[in-house]
Amino acid sequence: MLYHDAVELMPGRDQELGAKTTSLDELLQRSDIVTAHVPLNQSTRGMFGAREFGLMKKTAIFINTCRGPVHNEQALIEALRSGQIAAAGLDVLEQEPTDPNNPLLHMDNVVVTPHWAGGTAEGNERALTFAMSNFQRLAEDRKLLSVVDPEAQ
Repeated sequence: MLYHDAVELMPGRDQELGAKTTSLDELLQRSDIVTAHVPLNQSTRGMFGAREFGLMKKTAIFINTCRGPVHNEQALIEALRSGQIAAAGLDVLEQEPTDPNNPLLHMDNVVVTPHWAGGTAEGNERALTFAMSNFQRLAEDRKLLSVVDPEAQ
């Protein structure tokens, strides 16, 4: 398993997971399945475009479950139509809600899901339990868990 990230895993964690860090170009050239798991910001907007799809194997599958604008939709459509890559699994699209005529919704080599993976009874229960636990911590003047801005405490 290859990965590319601005932040490497903790020492030893690579071996534990059987993963190896590499450049994005090498990852694209060598991978059978490429999955995107990045936040959307200026450096990741359009991160996967014509150049990146051009580096991928013709048998590769591209999966985006993070944010739609991380991939350039027109470049992805062209890569899929031309056979540059084999398929895509998309939990997000560049424009949401998307136009019902979006070609990605009508391609046999694309699966589109509604970006709702956490919408399960178990997921809802875990979220509620976590929130209630944090409310209890707040009431007891204890440190909160998963604070986005640590300075806000």
